[in-house]
Amino acid sequence: MLAKQTGLTRNQVSNWFINARVRLWKPMVEEIHNLEMRQVHKHSPHDKGQQNGVHGQAHQHS
Repeated sequence: MLAKQTGLTRNQVSNWFINARVRLWKPMVEEIHNLEMRQVHKHSPHDKGQQNGVHGQAHQHS
């Protein structure tokens, strides 16, 4: 249906959605993850000198 309405091939429409996932969704998901990690670190006890995150595992940032 989108292919007919836009004049694109089905493959082009499919590629648009694949690219949109990387271009739009991935940065949004990463930002949400980063905000959650900041909240976890903000509420974690610092008096024990722990640098570990949730469940005692060190966080790796990409």
